[in-house]
Amino acid sequence: MKRKIILLALIWATILPSPSWAFDWSQQAGVHVLLNGHFLNFDSGKPRPIFWGKRVIVPIRMLGEELGATVTWDNAFQSATMTKGDLTVLMTVDFKTAIINGKAFEMDMAPVLLDGNIMVPIRSIVESLGYTLHWESKGNTAVINGSNKGPTRASN
Repeated sequence: MKRKIILLALIWATILPSPSWAFDWSQQAGVHVLLNGHFLNFDSGKPRPIFWGKRVIVPIRMLGEELGATVTWDNAFQSATMTKGDLTVLMTVDFKTAIINGKAFEMDMAPVLLDGNIMVPIRSIVESLGYTLHWESKGNTAVINGSNKGPTRASN
């Protein structure tokens, strides 16, 4: 009986080495963001841009504010709203459809919540605010250019 308890304790310790809600930001490869020729300084801690599968996701508040938007969070609906001038973008955790000025906009992936931060696909946030984005794989750099001219992707 004592051996069973020890064995179960060892199994339990290996299955749960850390809480599932704790995201290890330090284990992520570096992703850089260049906005109109200037690198954005994301803290080495959290949150920061990361790879999520084949996508780069970014903290919506940090990048949204760098792009000149006001970002608010609605905890009840798990959604973030970005506002810049007469442009309003609503993104909700686990939903691929964003709402831009009342019209549906399909993103390539749904926003996720990591360590209390809403993380969104970088292309969706950048293009929804009217900027352009291209990826330089050599330096793991998302290059953002332009200014707010309205969404660069057509809304549905």
